[in-house]
Amino acid sequence: GEERPWLPLNDLLYGIAAGGRSFEPRIEIDVQCDPDTRVPASRVSMVLLNLIDNSLKYRDETKEESRVDVTAESVGESENGADWVRISVADNGRGIDPSLHESVFEFSVRGEGTESESGLGLALSRDIVRQLGGRIELDSALGEGTRVSFTVPARLPPRTDD
Repeated sequence: GEERPWLPLNDLLYGIAAGGRSFEPRIEIDVQCDPDTRVPASRVSMVLLNLIDNSLKYRDETKEESRVDVTAESVGESENGADWVRISVADNGRGIDPSLHESVFEFSVRGEGTESESGLGLALSRDIVRQLGGRIELDSALGEGTRVSFTVPARLPPRTDD
């Protein structure tokens, strides 16, 4: 396949989080991830930028603190021995109406007001994740916030089994 850089997920996350903070300094972005996990950099960055952008865009102005928590965890190996990592972007923003949960991944969705832009970013994100062989899912409650989790191939540090 094509050559593409595999970069430490931590570096990507901290770079994107720094960009998010400069755009919206009142937001708290917390990142937790194994520093040595490497992922396909350009595609994972695009997904993370879309998701964090949505979290910033749909933050809940009535809440004292806006939070975005980005976590990553290894989800083990598949049959072919590849490693996978699950990345979650969770916020305490406005949330998405349950009736829209399926349709937010379609390009055509133009929800009522609050969700006007999200269709595009999520549809694109889903396409990218699928191209990488992973899956993406959304969990959201109105007034409470949204969590989007997706899995992508990863290169974990070699295990030392001495």
